[in-house]
Amino acid sequence: MTRTAVGASDPLQAIADELLAYPGYDTLVISTFPPGISRWLKLDLVHRAERKFGRRVIHVVAQERNAVKFIPAGYHSVTAYLTVADGTKALDFYTRAFGAQVTERIPGPGGKLMHAEFRIGDSVVMLSDEFPQGGTRSPQSLGGASGSLFLYVPDVDAAFRRAVDAGCRATMQPADMFWGDRFGRLVDPFGHHWGLATHKEDLTPAEIGKRAQVAMAQAAETT
Repeated sequence: MTRTAVGASDPLQAIADELLAYPGYDTLVISTFPPGISRWLKLDLVHRAERKFGRRVIHVVAQERNAVKFIPAGYHSVTAYLTVADGTKALDFYTRAFGAQVTERIPGPGGKLMHAEFRIGDSVVMLSDEFPQGGTRSPQSLGGASGSLFLYVPDVDAAFRRAVDAGCRATMQPADMFWGDRFGRLVDPFGHHWGLATHKEDLTPAEIGKRAQVAMAQAAETT
């Protein structure tokens, strides 16, 4: 078996030259980079090579050398980015409260954090100090938060206690929810809201819908 990347103006001649140098091969593996794929398909070069040389031909697509992925390794398509009033204290707090691992710090002017990243589980969260002149303000400056982070953990009750002990304020104690999670809500000292959950049941949309109706009816009875 021989493997050859064919980029010559006459691919069949390039194969012939290869076989002349190494006549004992009974299988040819032709490797082309993505830009050359359409040419091979259009000219039907695989079948032509098999007929011309009487050998089995396998066409494989090679990866571009040093190809850069559009999403860096370790990241997902969507990444949360938090703005806080004191980035250094926030990183320390998230380490204690949620077991975060700080992976990057880029200092900014005036001792502020221009950018930082930390990892919780398999996810990256980005963070910076607020820079009002650049249009970024923390929940404390704005007087409220417009969203929250949802964090899955192996044991929501233990994780919830750890976060509260570190300084989070509990807004809803962990409870079994109609969608199959055990779920609780917190607010951290920097004004960001967190939902902590452990998934306990795999339910169908129909099952979740039925349970939601029951939960809403029970909630209406208590109001």
